[in-house]
Amino acid sequence: MSKQSSKNVTVNKERYLGSVKFFKNMIVLFVILLVVGLSSALVYFAVFKNDDVDDGRRLLLTDEIVDGRGIVAVPNNISAIIEHLEEPVVDGYYLTTMNADWHFDTWNTPSSNAYVENAIENTRTVYFDLFLDETEELIYSSPFIPVGAKWERFALDKEIPVGVHSATVTYHLVDDEFQSITTVSVAVQLNINR
Repeated sequence: MSKQSSKNVTVNKERYLGSVKFFKNMIVLFVILLVVGLSSALVYFAVFKNDDVDDGRRLLLTDEIVDGRGIVAVPNNISAIIEHLEEPVVDGYYLTTMNADWHFDTWNTPSSNAYVENAIENTRTVYFDLFLDETEELIYSSPFIPVGAKWERFALDKEIPVGVHSATVTYHLVDDEFQSITTVSVAVQLNINR
């Protein structure tokens, strides 16, 4: 084989391999764009379609109160809500992070699931008092819970009978000297097993 024909075979082979690599890269790029496009379409239809149907899964912005009512998140106000949630909660408002169905094996053993968290969005240290609704008796007082901290695995301070009881958690927002400046109350259910 001559030197010239050997050179042509090498050049043609390089062109062929280059074109195969090009097409492989194009196919990979096409697949990536297709996946991104389909994902974007699914997100769009899940979030922004059926605006007139309220299926109960929309975010209710409960810490933004107008005339005593929260605001439902819809596509045209979602960016404002996200910006609002990123801001610290101002004094006079408190974002509660807790569960509302507390289980205790006995009244004086730590709960298996009760927790109260002072959300990072809040601006004040808090403590809470727990009152039994039937007697209005104070049955537990928590320590101070700083912003971002969580209090859990606590037992009650007063004996209450076995069964299911309604109770009220009263949060106290405190100032820098740990004096109560405002309160927020939330209903909970206590389950005492034995």
